[in-house]
Amino acid sequence: MIKVSVDQKLNIPLNSLWDLLTNIKIYPKNVKYVKSVKISGPLKVGKEWEDITTILWIPMRVKHVTAEVVRNKKLSLEVLLPFGGKMLQSVNLEGDNQNCRIWGGINFDLGNPVFNLIIGPILKKRLQTMLLSTVEKVRMEQTNDS
Repeated sequence: MIKVSVDQKLNIPLNSLWDLLTNIKIYPKNVKYVKSVKISGPLKVGKEWEDITTILWIPMRVKHVTAEVVRNKKLSLEVLLPFGGKMLQSVNLEGDNQNCRIWGGINFDLGNPVFNLIIGPILKKRLQTMLLSTVEKVRMEQTNDS
């Protein structure tokens, strides 16, 4: 498994961050490389949804299955990669009405040792950029809203 992680403190209420993370429909606005999302109904364990993303520069349909939802604490998604393999995206939260911490990350295996060796480092770097830019975008939006 290849791992990408994030651990950030934000000056944002925990409830607000949770609402942003679980509102899948706004991912194209907040998550770098996500171009569109197709989801119906509320986010819950077992919920399947998909997005169009350009993590490897080519728009790809990516299927997600919600693996864990613990309000204001944890969100985990299983992702089936269109070119093979899978990933687990998981974030943990803690905080209060003023500040919070978000940590977790993405573990992935492309399903082929050669792909992991050649494509793995590229995907890892792009996923790290996605995570950090998403956190920064949330941070900036909250600063502008204040």
